[in-house]
Amino acid sequence: MDHIGPAWNAIKDNLVPYAVYVLVFTLVAAFTLGLGALVLFPNYYRGFHKALSAQAAPEVGDLFVFDHIGDDVVTMLLMCVALVIGFCLCVLPGIVLSVGFFWVPLLAASRAYEPVDALKASLYAVKAEPIQPLIFIIVMSVVNSIAIQILFLPYLVSAPVFLVAQILWFNQAQKEIAQAAAAGGVQPRV
Repeated sequence: MDHIGPAWNAIKDNLVPYAVYVLVFTLVAAFTLGLGALVLFPNYYRGFHKALSAQAAPEVGDLFVFDHIGDDVVTMLLMCVALVIGFCLCVLPGIVLSVGFFWVPLLAASRAYEPVDALKASLYAVKAEPIQPLIFIIVMSVVNSIAIQILFLPYLVSAPVFLVAQILWFNQAQKEIAQAAAAGGVQPRV
């Protein structure tokens, strides 16, 4: 949760472009019944990361860059299938996997691991430190759910703040994630 303040500071000067970026992603997800979100999720994070790196506003066109579409779709599809199976077996395995897959979209966006290895790397990293991701997910879910209920507009602010916070956290934690994955036998791409 230490990254919320820096996330706000990173986006406050470009709040409208960040809100538009989130809105476009949300509309694509809604009109494609979630399939667009499945395909675009790694690009969503890449666009945020690119904007943060350049200290600029995100560009909507970055959502539709399909250079890594194969790996992106496979990674996100595997994650979704695992979550559906987890929730169908019993709700608890689905919740555990939801927390365990905390880093998957960022690992897919960074292209650090092959699709299956991105899931494994995230599971090993969260297993090493599960409390912080769990708290982050709970707070993010509650705040974004409330924001959506209030005429949707606050969500266009809360969503980018939490996503940028997660990216800032990921940037700081990459070494620990790689170490936890390596300890579990998962190696990054060569």
